[in-house]
Amino acid sequence: MKKGILFLFILLFLSFNIFAVQNNSNSCGNIVLNNVDNTKANFSDFTGGKLLVVFWSPRCSHCVNEIPVLKKLKKEYGNKLTIISVLEINYDDFVKDFLEKNKLPYPVFKMNYKLENCLGGVRYFPTLYFLNSEGKVKNKLESYNEYETIKSIIDSL
Repeated sequence: MKKGILFLFILLFLSFNIFAVQNNSNSCGNIVLNNVDNTKANFSDFTGGKLLVVFWSPRCSHCVNEIPVLKKLKKEYGNKLTIISVLEINYDDFVKDFLEKNKLPYPVFKMNYKLENCLGGVRYFPTLYFLNSEGKVKNKLESYNEYETIKSIIDSL
């Protein structure tokens, strides 16, 4: 009974998020992202397939707890899923040390309010945006999420 109620709650939550997402992602393509290694990329370089954009901070415990989930998803999906992450804090020695220790298997970009606002905003960390192969935002999750929740959204893209 509890599992049925939990499943119904998750289904309703996901359905609400699909309709609640502000989708301006078509106009995001020309936004320039600055990688932590000082290289640049256009947001459009990452569109064209399933895309997960993660806004996060290494000082956020929920964000740090979600990293193993994201690593597992990247390993499972390989080239069928692109993950990019955008720092929500300034790049400093703490962040540099954190990234060196944790070796994320996806690019990490410096804070970018243009992208954040274009996709629909960020209120909580982490915030995950799910874009389909047409570059349209199909879902948004806020705060920590379990592997199964994120995977089910990716599979629906």
